[in-house]
Amino acid sequence: MNHERDQADDRVDVLAADIRTNLRHIRARLAASTDRTGVEVVAVTKGHGPDAVVACLKNGLTMFGENYADELVAKANDPRLFGAGWTFQGRLQTNKINRLRPFVGLWQTVDSEERAAALSKRVPTGHVLVQLNLTGAVGRGGIEPDRAAGLIERARALGLRVEGVMGLGPDPDELGWAKQRSLDAFRIAVSIADVHDLAIRSLGMSGDFELAAEAGATMVRIGTMLLGPRRAPFG
Repeated sequence: MNHERDQADDRVDVLAADIRTNLRHIRARLAASTDRTGVEVVAVTKGHGPDAVVACLKNGLTMFGENYADELVAKANDPRLFGAGWTFQGRLQTNKINRLRPFVGLWQTVDSEERAAALSKRVPTGHVLVQLNLTGAVGRGGIEPDRAAGLIERARALGLRVEGVMGLGPDPDELGWAKQRSLDAFRIAVSIADVHDLAIRSLGMSGDFELAAEAGATMVRIGTMLLGPRRAPFG
């Protein structure tokens, strides 16, 4: 038993060392992209086991993003992960809210009045971000930017605490992708947050977090660049 525990500790230490190096590079690139300090790095741990979360905690990261309810709940129940904060950033399914409710501190993907209403019934005064579809891509989550004001107003009327906005930039693999297109998309989200006096602008991932920071992001969601390729199934 002690041998197995030692092996687990060694595995976490190796992960923590890799994450420390990666995090140093990420923060250096953030500093080069904006003169604002304090851009929060959310570790996107989907597809990674609890050891990865422990390793992140050892490096001072405390906020973790998950896309799947079962995976988030399994990790949040791991006693080693005391002190971890959880954000849910997947497509919000009404029948999963009650399972997630004890653990999620920030719901990043409220993109319709229906989802806002469902969440408010189960998590009164829940902290939420309004998800924006910044590119118009079909099938991508998020409300159109010109409809965001109505959703923000409705979510607030329902008692939810709208803390900010969340969005995805154009996929670099999309035809016609350009850095300026990404900047323009992120700036739309920032302008909406400014108009409505919202503090959090959750924008940018491993492939475009520097552009998001340049545009005004206060939170970036980093998975692969921080933790390496995802594993399936996690653990």
